[in-house]
Amino acid sequence: ADWAGIRLVRMVSSHKRYANDSYVPWAARSWWWGEPPLVALSDGFPILIVCESSLNELNRRLQQKGKDPIPMTRFRPNLVIRNTKPFDEDNWKVIRIVDTTTTTSITLHVVKGCPRCKQSCTDQLTGEVSDEPLTTLKEFRALGRNQEEVYFGQNATAVSHYHSSSSSISVGNVVQVLQRGPPVWDRETVAAE
Repeated sequence: ADWAGIRLVRMVSSHKRYANDSYVPWAARSWWWGEPPLVALSDGFPILIVCESSLNELNRRLQQKGKDPIPMTRFRPNLVIRNTKPFDEDNWKVIRIVDTTTTTSITLHVVKGCPRCKQSCTDQLTGEVSDEPLTTLKEFRALGRNQEEVYFGQNATAVSHYHSSSSSISVGNVVQVLQRGPPVWDRETVAAE
């Protein structure tokens, strides 16, 4: 509505927007054509994972500087994982999320770190923009080849199983780390598996 200053948008079905091909392993591609996952209106990948302890560590550093803690919503993750060390998600390569009530599971490939933009500095309740959390994150999360980008969270894609039934993820599901490895940041040359 014009009077509210907002618009409802949708992506037309004929337009296809894919995740960055160079980071997506074959196991997470379309079984038929080998296409990377569709991302539609999400950022660059279909799933963003952040560990709750990572936000707690950031907030601890903010509070040491006399600044207010920020909520997880500033980073817009799809999955928030509890009971880990701070930034443990950086070294995950493959995880399985298990619904213990039905024994169904979903396997995710963790493909690359998520570079953060100024959007995380906007208070979603007030609309006020500040330099935080990027200023504090730059002190300990400027990573990658040239340490130019600030990273918080990991992008992931689901393993494509054309023969499996649909599954869902719910609060309380168990996360199993199946494979660990060195993190991947932007601007690194990464060959798809």
